[in-house]
Amino acid sequence: MNDYNNGEIWGWNGGECPVHPQSEVMVWMRCGDYVGGWQASTFGWGHGGGGGVIVCFQVTKVHVEPKVIWVNEYKEGDVGHSFPTEEQANRQALRGVTRVAVKYVEVKE
Repeated sequence: MNDYNNGEIWGWNGGECPVHPQSEVMVWMRCGDYVGGWQASTFGWGHGGGGGVIVCFQVTKVHVEPKVIWVNEYKEGDVGHSFPTEEQANRQALRGVTRVAVKYVEVKE
């Protein structure tokens, strides 16, 4: 499986959108036009004919889905462990707990 998010320009022969629909891409069309700065979901990735067919593309901004963790915060201000699901946080909770959903994005450096 290809990692299309590496900044390279990739040739395209049609099919389903190869990247996250919310990633921004630059696309080059058979007619010679090119368009950049739009979400991948904006374009038709199949090859139905005509000049508006994508022949190559480049991901210019990768969309990263936020992750959610659940943290139990207690009355005394102590914060417990984090859990990947609310159900797991509930099982570990003591009385007087406030459950907080924390969304975050992991960033590769």
